[in-house]
Amino acid sequence: MKFSNNLLNNKIITTIIAWLLILLSIVMSYSFFNWSYNVSYNKIEIEQRGHRYFAAKKYQQAFDDFYRVAVLSDDAKQKSLNYRYAATAAYASLNFQQASSMAISALQYNQANMEARSLLKTMLKHKQVKKDKIKHINLDK
Repeated sequence: MKFSNNLLNNKIITTIIAWLLILLSIVMSYSFFNWSYNVSYNKIEIEQRGHRYFAAKKYQQAFDDFYRVAVLSDDAKQKSLNYRYAATAAYASLNFQQASSMAISALQYNQANMEARSLLKTMLKHKQVKKDKIKHINLDK
């Protein structure tokens, strides 16, 4: 009788430990996926990382982050600002076609974005963008 009671207690303890491990793994999985989702889609965090990349002269990574924030943003002015940041990063990495496309996108969301206009004027002055690509944009506003 004593032996079967011991065996029964061991099975109960083993079952409890197994359920606790399953519960612990569920909680850990939920925490990890919640953390990774927030890191992947937190616009403020991504934009700050883009500024850090830009300061470290890692322009392509900065461009990727600014472009991602622009796509994720709902506000037109915020989209315009981040497209302009992306344009500046692309310009710094000497990718003029990408820079002009991002500056044009910035102006589509906010016509008053003077920095985007200035970047396009500079690119036009140095013949880094063709006049016919930006002929529909009034750069003198």
